[in-house]
Amino acid sequence: MKRTITFSLFAALLLLIMGNSFNKYDIESPCDAPLIGGGLTGAPGEGSCGQNGCHTGNINSGPATNILQINNGDNEYMPGETYPVTVSMSQENINKFGFQATVLRDSDNSFVGSFNLTDPANIRNINALGRKYVGTTACGSDAPFPDSISWQFEWTAPAADEGSVTLYLITIATNHNHSGSGDFVYTQSFQLNPLISSAKEAPALEKSLRVFPNPTTGSFQVDYILENRGEVAIHIFNLDGKELFQKQLGYKMPSKYQQRFDRHQLGLTPGVYFLKIKTDGGEAVRKITFL
Repeated sequence: MKRTITFSLFAALLLLIMGNSFNKYDIESPCDAPLIGGGLTGAPGEGSCGQNGCHTGNINSGPATNILQINNGDNEYMPGETYPVTVSMSQENINKFGFQATVLRDSDNSFVGSFNLTDPANIRNINALGRKYVGTTACGSDAPFPDSISWQFEWTAPAADEGSVTLYLITIATNHNHSGSGDFVYTQSFQLNPLISSAKEAPALEKSLRVFPNPTTGSFQVDYILENRGEVAIHIFNLDGKELFQKQLGYKMPSKYQQRFDRHQLGLTPGVYFLKIKTDGGEAVRKITFL
């Protein structure tokens, strides 16, 4: 009996010490945030995290610095191309952040393109309201550096020219108090315009435009047919949408044409480019690879 009493007293003392230790170091419970869905970016037809009650803090009035960068600062998109997107934010005395984004066609506010996850451990795809979203998990992201964080994902542009589109973004800086109060919510939008216009106005040009040999180490030929008279120009862009070469080919009558070029004379290094023939009646684009 004496041994049993001694053990019980020791166990009680141990529990008391452990309890005091937990209180001393204020060990936090695991993430208890609800599984929040999409539709929180502040885009047309939806609210934001600061309006639906999940984060009842200040909207666009906090001291955070938010940076949204698409590729190398692009404000245009090439149909079918994939662009890296970086979302960065910083705010003093904050170590838990979150974000959500979507891309909508301006003409009808429907989702366009697709999201590709490059960090699936911290970022997820979400479907809601007939739209697609990309964002952090319900628990948000712990800042790897004091007061700042960044996320990366990819957006693939729609295969066809959809006109202007807008990326809607919400970012959140939380005080990590396991409630929705006292947080900071920020919304912003970024418009992207198509790098090229649809070639529907010039079906003969779109159908006939040919670049060969492709790939090529140097010289190449461009063949095309004009169905209407007018000014003609050739443009070459890199994958970032930056124009590297442009030449006016003059006023031409409806006919079949051939133009020869050499990448060395154009000052172009090996890589992948877009070649565009532009006329008064429309334009057409082809991808060309220089070896």
